[in-house]
Amino acid sequence: MTRLAMPTRRNAIQGGVSLFASGAASTAARAVEFAPASSPQLFYSEGRYLPFAPMLAGAPDQYRALIGDERGAFALHPRDGLATSADLAEVHAQDAVEAIVAAAKDRRVVILNEAHNISRCRLFALQVAAALRPLGFDVFAAETFQSDPGARFIETINVGAPITTWCGTYTADPVYAETVRACRRLGYRMAPYEAVHTGGLAMADRLRRERDEAANLQAVIAAHPLSRVFVYCGYGHASKLLADYGFEPMAMRLQAQLREPVLTVDQSWGAPAPDPKDTPPLVQALLARLSPDRPMAVTYAGAPLQPNTYAQGAFDIDVLHPALPSLDGRPGWLARAPDRRRVEVALPNGAPTGALAQAVPLAELDRERATVPADQYPIVDAPARALVFWLRPGRYLARLETPDGFTEVARVDV
Repeated sequence: MTRLAMPTRRNAIQGGVSLFASGAASTAARAVEFAPASSPQLFYSEGRYLPFAPMLAGAPDQYRALIGDERGAFALHPRDGLATSADLAEVHAQDAVEAIVAAAKDRRVVILNEAHNISRCRLFALQVAAALRPLGFDVFAAETFQSDPGARFIETINVGAPITTWCGTYTADPVYAETVRACRRLGYRMAPYEAVHTGGLAMADRLRRERDEAANLQAVIAAHPLSRVFVYCGYGHASKLLADYGFEPMAMRLQAQLREPVLTVDQSWGAPAPDPKDTPPLVQALLARLSPDRPMAVTYAGAPLQPNTYAQGAFDIDVLHPALPSLDGRPGWLARAPDRRRVEVALPNGAPTGALAQAVPLAELDRERATVPADQYPIVDAPARALVFWLRPGRYLARLETPDGFTEVARVDV
């Protein structure tokens, strides 16, 4: 996780409004070359994503997820090691959210992981959060939030402050930002637990990170003794088993410290890519076998199907996501979100290839220039004559980001 330097806040927004109209969006499937960046500080002070690319040079797949380039994010992150000896005839599935809720009834802590390059994982996190809320879960602890004791932003987030690019690396993904906004509306309190010092790939550094994350989570739980906690993390942090090479994951440490079982859910392996060639053969075979139309908890011989490098018992539930066709060039899973509506904004003059189409919540943008959009994607084929967004009810500013800055297109009521 990239550490963020906290920028000076700036509140002004310069206006510019055009009419809301109709048209057709074009986001054909081919790679986009982005213009050279100017200054990373523009990402923090103004919410400009194009200058942020060099800061994630070591994780280009994660950057593609932030800007809504799902195809590029999958293509840059091949998923090797997905293998199983299971007879697919013995594989069974049930609704994943229902399975998680049933298993969570007697657990105080539920831990869900994600693949950092797969935005749809973040939408599923919201589905789980919404389903857990009636059970009394009211703390959302996320790896993305900075846990530096000097970073007081989490207190402001919990009382309605804008979700901005300086809140955390992963929350700069509009899908993640919308998950945080929705969790806040559901009554969750956000809590950080990430280790303050996360750099270094040496084993000692990695073990220190897992140890500090577990300790920070234990402190969060102790601070909310009457709460139930939904933890969101990446990849193997959610594993409850000691790795062969002596790696002790965060979830394993936390469970030992709490002296009670935690529920862990793995969805990092089970999302199909927009391009079938980027989808592992096992995932393709499972989709063909099960034909899911929603996220499913997959089991084999009565136990979670764990096709990755983790041993049986590392996770309590494994999730397979359905393959959904795109709609108007946008991801089908985004269009299926129950509270989002299709919004089309005309572009009489078109949009250049490589521009980012953004819809930003006006109420937040009035207070913070670096507000994370509610929806965002790159223009792949020019000239695009319309922008197509999937948005929750509210007021938004539709705009284009280019290397020269922002061009405001329209203000939209949804």
